Amino acid sequence: MPELPEVETIRRNLQGLILQKELGQLESYTPEVLVNPEDLDPSGQTLQSLDRKGKYLVFNFDQASLLVHLRMTGKLLFAGPGTDPEDDKQEASHLRARLTFADGSRLLFDDLRRFGRISLFPLGEAWRDKGFAGLGPDAIGPDWTWEDFWAKLQRRPKSSIKGALLDQTLVAGLGNIYADEVLFRAGIRPNSLTGQIPEDKVREIYRLVPCLLEESIGLGGTSFRDYVNSFGRKGHFQLSLAVYQKEGQACPKCGAIIEKIQVAGRGTRYCPDCQKAYTGQKAKGH
Repeated sequence: MPELPEVETIRRNLQGLILQKELGQLESYTPEVLVNPEDLDPSGQTLQSLDRKGKYLVFNFDQASLLVHLRMTGKLLFAGPGTDPEDDKQEASHLRARLTFADGSRLLFDDLRRFGRISLFPLGEAWRDKGFAGLGPDAIGPDWTWEDFWAKLQRRPKSSIKGALLDQTLVAGLGNIYADEVLFRAGIRPNSLTGQIPEDKVREIYRLVPCLLEESIGLGGTSFRDYVNSFGRKGHFQLSLAVYQKEGQACPKCGAIIEKIQVAGRGTRYCPDCQKAYTGQKAKGH
């Protein structure tokens, strides 16, 4: 699933390409992908801003907000005004929706698994989407403060730290990849209990989260199988990963073998030597 760095990379790709353009037509080829309870038609409206919160993109037109969630395999691909619309299904082999602008440029919503969604609401009412409404502060935004993070963790002392980081109501934007990588850099086992991690170590997590995410954005995000940016290009942060999908390999810091366990229902990688467990008991298998 694209996480904050991948979605932010797409937003930055598109920022200079489609802002202030008039939308000619919004077409949906897979009914469940387009959620439009009020049957809104943004055709003829100008795109005034393109925002992001967590893993969501918000396209604000004159009178409508278009909310995009890529979910597992969604892509947003840009086709320039000089390209042939007849070629769009070759560029986007799983084309689910298409935004065509007045100058002939197009934004193609491609999604192999059809879990992604495009939702239309009256302008400024994207909060009517329950997932979007429930988001906590953005992980690289000014609203995510140390005081907020610490207070929320204190209310859930028996939660695993990885489970807390994956909770989008606590902080928005982190997923499996970056939670594992942040905790490796912080030297904390993912199954550590939030109530047992020393405050200075929690501060280190808080400091590392935006640093790691911005580092990934600078490299265009992480690409394995599905994610590409709006120009169809892969990111490069996968070359910098220390533990994610590295089970059975040597830790880049100490040489110990990276292990995989289940935490918060997700496959989780960690170094048994570099990452300390704060669980109140001896870690399983060690």
